[in-house]
Amino acid sequence: MDNSISALSVIWRVAHVAEFLVTAVLASFLSILSGLNRAVAILSVVERVEWLLRSPIWCRPLARNNFHST
Repeated sequence: MDNSISALSVIWRVAHVAEFLVTAVLASFLSILSGLNRAVAILSVVERVEWLLRSPIWCRPLARNNFHST
């Protein structure tokens, strides 16, 4: 059971990271399409990645079996 909880935690983290990366890429693509400067779009991506790296998701340890057997 402990391995499945850890695997689900890893999958959740990967999905969370993928969500932010896709959002950053789409935001930059839409910024370029809407006529904003490419530098602004690149800074937007950098800002989102920086926020992701400082996100509390990385500060928490992976989930372990938190249930105590009684």
